[in-house]
Amino acid sequence: MAAIPISIAMFFLIYWILPNCEVPSARVSPVSIVVGLTLELHEIHAASGKRLDDVPRQVVQRMRTVS
Repeated sequence: MAAIPISIAMFFLIYWILPNCEVPSARVSPVSIVVGLTLELHEIHAASGKRLDDVPRQVVQRMRTVS
């Protein structure tokens, strides 16, 4: 569980410091939270050994509409 805030903080710092222009932290925060949570959920799913075919179609359809 400690990996989730660390991932979010890592993405926040990358998205905030790395660009070649000044980016407001208010715009970076929501994106870093979503990407950090998505990464951790992906790692949990990958560690469970389930294939993507095992995931219900509704979840896959939501993932496709979001990306």
